[in-house]
Amino acid sequence: MDRDSHTINSFIRGCVVNKNVLIVEDDPDLLRMECMLLSTRGFEVTGVDDGEKALAHMSKSKPDLVLLDVMMPGIDGFEVCKIIKSDESNCHIPVIMLTARSSNDDMELGKKVGADWYIQKPFRLTMLLKTVYRFLH
Repeated sequence: MDRDSHTINSFIRGCVVNKNVLIVEDDPDLLRMECMLLSTRGFEVTGVDDGEKALAHMSKSKPDLVLLDVMMPGIDGFEVCKIIKSDESNCHIPVIMLTARSSNDDMELGKKVGADWYIQKPFRLTMLLKTVYRFLH
């Protein structure tokens, strides 16, 4: 276990996590990895592979946080975030965008549609955990 992993595990240990996270990722391997990473830390995780499924899930169940890929078929992550943040019943839910797109224009668009944070792929797992925990604590 590296030093960062030990630090984040120590930080989370003893805390009641019990938070629901919706992960929206069209890459099946990344979706599986992100779901496993968070579920093994005590988070309740729902994973979906496109924007339409994310919005359908949110109409039935409100997550405590959304991890949202930007580049997806159909409705992209920017549009999904905009829809989430424009809905009065969802606008308080933190949205963390995960993307390989790194231009300043993309980051500005993320802010404009209401993203609470923007993580560039590839990312360190410990950084993702720290960011999720920061928004849920």
